[in-house]
Amino acid sequence: PEKLLETAARALGEYLYGPAGDGRDEEVRTVIEGTEELDRFVAALNEALYLLQQRRLRIREVFLAEAPGKWRLTFLTESAPRPPLTEIKAATYNEAVLKREGEGWTAEITFDL
Repeated sequence: PEKLLETAARALGEYLYGPAGDGRDEEVRTVIEGTEELDRFVAALNEALYLLQQRRLRIREVFLAEAPGKWRLTFLTESAPRPPLTEIKAATYNEAVLKREGEGWTAEITFDL
């Protein structure tokens, strides 16, 4: 799910701020806990939204290390050039799906706006 999370976080950044720049300013580490991968994925998306909207950091890359019941995440970020163009309240569990497809993962997530 690492690449899927990175793709989703970058897409959220583009939705909120427009196209990304090239810089790297800060490394942010966090631990996400949850009994299932879907729980951890939704929580990780909400952490990404916090970084994007509250700290005004665009996410460039995501690194994920799995441990029993948790993910250790490292976000490589850059400062956003301006306030977000809109607001997203949260990623939700409403009809949420996270599943393995072949060698990759796919997700369907609903966001509260």
